Order: sequence, then structure tokens, then C-alpha cells
Amino acid sequence: MEKKEVFCRIRIVGENVHGVGYLPFLMRIARRLSIPKFDAENFEEAPQRIEVLAGGNEDSISEFVRTVKERQPKDARVVSITSNPESPKHVLLIDEYDRILSAELWDKLICAWAAYARKAGG
Repeated sequence: MEKKEVFCRIRIVGENVHGVGYLPFLMRIARRLSIPKFDAENFEEAPQRIEVLAGGNEDSISEFVRTVKERQPKDARVVSITSNPESPKHVLLIDEYDRILSAELWDKLICAWAAYARKAGG
């Protein structure tokens, strides 16, 4: 019997949840649990916030929520983590999200390297 696909939204709020590797951290957990649908986004407001949408079988999603609530990246300062069931809607396949996140991280790395090179050169 095939398990029913469920979706959840997780909201992570804190003093320092951006720039600490949270998005790759969340994606690694989702991949380890074979969650096929995943999207996460930073929101640039105070306090800092990350919104996560995940879709998969009920057991995997429950384990994902539990793990996200119990573990955070080393330098994160989290104030609250809440989760709610979400109505099924378009959520990226995790491989699509992985490609987008990789491009965003490369962009940040190249910009940081260019700024360093400008500063070091003159």
C-alpha cells in the first residue's frame, strides 16, 4: 500500500538564522529522509526568518519536523520553530531546489571573492 503524500510548512525565527548554513543543513536532512519535495527561503526582516515547505510520506515528514526542531546549525540562534500541515500545492522537487540553492551559493561566493580581491589589490 502506497503511503499518502503530506505537506508541512516550518517557520524558523531567530536572531541569527541567515548566513549560518541553515538552508543546506535543512536540505541535507530532507535528502537523508528521502523527502522528494522541498523548498526553503530566507526572509530579510527582523527577526530573521526561514520558511520551509516539504512534501513526502507522513513518516518522513514527521521525522523531518522532529529533527529540525531538535537540531540547528552550530552558529544559529533560534527563538522559535513552528510547523503546520500545509495544503498540497506546487513544491519544488528537491533536485530542482538543490540546483537553485547551489547557484545562489556560488553567486555569493564569487561576489565575496571579488570584493576581497578588490580590497587586497588596492
